[in-house]
Amino acid sequence: LKHVTKQEKFEVEFAFVARNRKAADALSAQLKTETNYSVRIDPFVDRKREYWVEAKTGPMTVSQEVIDQCVTRMVDYAKQHACIYDGWGTLVPAK
Repeated sequence: LKHVTKQEKFEVEFAFVARNRKAADALSAQLKTETNYSVRIDPFVDRKREYWVEAKTGPMTVSQEVIDQCVTRMVDYAKQHACIYDGWGTLVPAK
């Protein structure tokens, strides 16, 4: 985030691991309702009964403070549904 200007906007993705489809669906519903992020659920190919949940923001201004606040919320959402918060990422175009 050191080289990101305040004028630039990025889509940020947050990733989670859910033990089963029920947990993935519950986490997805909460994320859609409380954050308005787009959410995708995919089964893990090599792990039985586990699901990958990915939440994606719309374009937003990113700073360390904003990311820290988002991560705190994502960790809380994961705990509420017995899921694992796996991290965040974004694509930064080359200059």
